Amino acid sequence: MRKLTPIQKEQALVRYKRWVKEDRILHPEKYVKYNKAFRDAHPKYDLVAGAKKRAKARNLPFALTENDFEIPKMCPILGIPIVVGSTKMNDNSPTIDRKENALGYTKKNIQIVSAKANAMKNNATPKELKIFAAWVIKTYGA
Repeated sequence: MRKLTPIQKEQALVRYKRWVKEDRILHPEKYVKYNKAFRDAHPKYDLVAGAKKRAKARNLPFALTENDFEIPKMCPILGIPIVVGSTKMNDNSPTIDRKENALGYTKKNIQIVSAKANAMKNNATPKELKIFAAWVIKTYGA
């Protein structure tokens, strides 16, 4: 096998990327199947990739890998099952929750909770959550 020059390598990469792009358009079912298989085999990948993207957009610290956490079977906040492998986000999907928002995505500052629990506490302060909890208990009982 002959060695390629750096320019030839770059040209080959451009051709390959063009071919993949065209192939994805011609055979989308092949890529849907591949992506589902990859996500099933690597359930933490999307969580880490999404967190990294959000950290960059918000200029937050990011020091997280797939090895830094486990996905629990039950949500530690609501006690509902966390279901891994669904292609669409739902209430039982795992999400990364930052305990202290300003500290970003670090091993010590995250927990894995259900999407429902994360949405419930998304924009509320601890004080607002206490007021809300008191209202729920008053209105519906303990």
